[in-house]
Amino acid sequence: MEYILTELLKNSFRATTETHRVLGSFSSDLPPILITLSRSPSLLSIRIRDRGGGINPKNLKDVFDYAFTTVRHGPDEPEESDIYAAVSMPGGGADMFGGLTSSGLKTGLGTIAGLGYGLPLARLYARYFGGSLDIASVWGLGTDVFVTLRTADE
Repeated sequence: MEYILTELLKNSFRATTETHRVLGSFSSDLPPILITLSRSPSLLSIRIRDRGGGINPKNLKDVFDYAFTTVRHGPDEPEESDIYAAVSMPGGGADMFGGLTSSGLKTGLGTIAGLGYGLPLARLYARYFGGSLDIASVWGLGTDVFVTLRTADE
């Protein structure tokens, strides 16, 4: 659960701060990220809601694909009108891991951030433990992520 929540919160924090920095309102008045917990005898449900601008509809179908990322890795990558433009990962063949590692480092967020593995692995872990991870996004407003996990009581 720690990995899942870390990845989801990291995405929400990034979306919220980058969206509001772009909009010129970057200050201590950022909109809150709301976390809602609900527990039944057999399930734990978590909703993480942000106002980070949402996911572009053209990217929404790809967010659970491994190596898909919306993090720009350098100033030479094309800017789009979207806050988050999809980029492809460099590398492949014998140099695949070197390309992935250097791209992660270029983000300034660490070697894991921006590589396109956070959401797919978080969903995989949720499913492994008998749960699910779903996304509802409103482009231009924000994203809700729903995680459901079986409890140990079951």
